[in-house]
Amino acid sequence: MGYLKEYGSVGERMAKRYLQQKEYRILHTNWTCHWGEIDIVAVKDNQITFFEVKTRKKEVLETISHGKLKRLFRSAQIYLKKYGYGFSQFQVDFIGITTEDGRLIHFENVLEVRL
Repeated sequence: MGYLKEYGSVGERMAKRYLQQKEYRILHTNWTCHWGEIDIVAVKDNQITFFEVKTRKKEVLETISHGKLKRLFRSAQIYLKKYGYGFSQFQVDFIGITTEDGRLIHFENVLEVRL
């Protein structure tokens, strides 16, 4: 496993623990399709959420590009066709982790979609 992938895995484990503490039920991690990868798929209060997780050593605040949002949206659609029966809506959240100080930020509804 390469250094960057291992570094990202540390952040994703931190994000999973955070989400579990917030009473999310993790369905999948690193789910892939031909449009890309969804870092974490989780459910809370019968709402499915797709999480993009970014891990950096120092500052993690960054924008998610229009292209990335488009790929996340299309990946989420494919995921829902395969697994998502019964969900009336989904959202995409961003989790940023700074490993130097262990800070985690969670931005909700960076892309919210009602089905």
